[in-house]
Amino acid sequence: MAREAALWLLLLFSAHLLLRRASAIDRGQFPPPTSFLFGTSTSAYQIEGGYLEGKKGLSNWDVYTHKQGTIEDGSNGDIAADHYHRYMEDIELMHSLGVNSYRFSIAWTRILPRGRFGHVNPDGVAFYNAIINALLHKGIQPFVTIFHYDIPHELEERYGGWLSPEIQFLDPIILGDYPAEMRKILGPTLPEFTLKQKKKLHATKLDFIGLNHYSTWYLKDCIFSSCEMDPMDGDARALSLAERDGVPIGKQTGAPFFYDVPHGMEKVVMYYKQRYNNTPTYITENGYAQASNSSMTAKDFTGDTERIDYISGYLTYLVSAMRKGADVRGYFVWSILDDFEWTSGYKDRFGLYHVDFKTQKRTPKLSAEWFREFLKGSLVSREFQNGSQLQQYYTS
Repeated sequence: MAREAALWLLLLFSAHLLLRRASAIDRGQFPPPTSFLFGTSTSAYQIEGGYLEGKKGLSNWDVYTHKQGTIEDGSNGDIAADHYHRYMEDIELMHSLGVNSYRFSIAWTRILPRGRFGHVNPDGVAFYNAIINALLHKGIQPFVTIFHYDIPHELEERYGGWLSPEIQFLDPIILGDYPAEMRKILGPTLPEFTLKQKKKLHATKLDFIGLNHYSTWYLKDCIFSSCEMDPMDGDARALSLAERDGVPIGKQTGAPFFYDVPHGMEKVVMYYKQRYNNTPTYITENGYAQASNSSMTAKDFTGDTERIDYISGYLTYLVSAMRKGADVRGYFVWSILDDFEWTSGYKDRFGLYHVDFKTQKRTPKLSAEWFREFLKGSLVSREFQNGSQLQQYYTS
C-alpha cells in the first residue's frame, strides 16, 4: 500500500508539473521581435546622477530633493545609479539580457537647461547621442520618453509645472473633452475649450499610448456612497482600497500600496482598448518592488523569486488581452537597475540588477536570468515555470 501511495503521489506531482509547463508564459506566445518590443525601462533623474555635470541646468527634482524632509530616507538623485558615467556598462547588461529595446527619458535640463528661456546645450545633446549610438550598435531600439517628471526648475517657477492649463491628458486629446464625470464634479475649475481648440483636439492623431501599470485596487464610489475621503484621492470622489471584507486584493509587494494582482493587467489594457479606440499601446513600465534598508546587502535581494512570479503573471494576462484584440506592441520591465524611487528614495528596489549605491557595483538578480531565458524562448524547455524552480537551477 505504501508503494502504491508513493506511485500515486508521483503521478499527481508529474501531472502538476505538466500543467505548470503547459500554462507557463513563453516568448513564443508574443509576436516576433520584428513587430513586438521587449525591453527594460528607466528615467533620467532616477538613474543618471551627474546633476551638476555637462552644463546641465537645475530641475524641479534637483531643488525638491535638497529640501529637508521631502524624501523618506533623506536621499536625493545627485548620483543615483551613476548612469551618466556608466551607461556603456548598463547597455552591455541590457544586451546580455537579449532585449530589443530600451525605454529611457531625456532630461530637459541637459538639452535645455532653462527650458524655453535659454540655449540648447551641446554637451547634453552629445550625451544622449552617445547613448543612442551605443544602443543601435548593440541592436537595441531606443524608445525615448521626452518627459518623466523632471522639468527645468525655471519652467516650474514660471508656469506651475503640471498645474498649467496648457497641459492636457488622454480624454481631451483623443475624445475632445474631459470626461462628463469630471465636468460634473469640478465644474468651472476645468478649462473650457474654444471651438478652434476643439477642432485641434479632434484633429490630433496619437501614434501610440504608453501605459505604466503596477498594481490594482478596489474603488468605492463616493458620489452615491458615504466615504471617509483620503486627501490623496483629491477631487476624484472615489476611495481606493487594498482589501474587501478584510481580504487583500493580492499579495503585497515591498512597496506600500502595491499589490501583485496580475489579472489587473488584462483589465486595464482592455479598458484602454475600448475607451481609446484600440490605439496602439506599449506597456512602458511594469515591475515589482523589494523593500530595503541600509543594513541589507546584495545577497538579500538576488533571490527575487517573487519578482519572477510577478512578471510572469502579468505577462500571462497581457497575452490574454492581446488574444482578445488589444493592439499591444511592446512590454518594458521596470527597471534594469535599482534606482532612486522619488519620495521613497532608495527604499524600494525595482531592478533586475542590484545596485550597491556606495560602490555602484551591479549584481544580477534571479529575475535577470529568468528574463534572459524568457527572451531566448527556453523557459518551457528548461521548466523555469516560476521563481523557486529557477532558484534551484541558478544556485546548483
